[in-house]
Amino acid sequence: MGSIEDAWIVSTNGGCTPGGVNVGQVTLVAIKHLKENLAQLHPPAVSLVEDTLREAWPCR
Repeated sequence: MGSIEDAWIVSTNGGCTPGGVNVGQVTLVAIKHLKENLAQLHPPAVSLVEDTLREAWPCR
């Protein structure tokens, strides 16, 4: 879980995560997204988490 948490903390382009979302929720969303997109696991972890967060919580 540390890598996902670290990526979320340092992310500068990770969507608009709503207030109150915690690292456990981000981790569950990221794991689900990564399992559903196994062919796309080549970029660095930060990029993968940012993609996940933008998809789950896009800025409007």
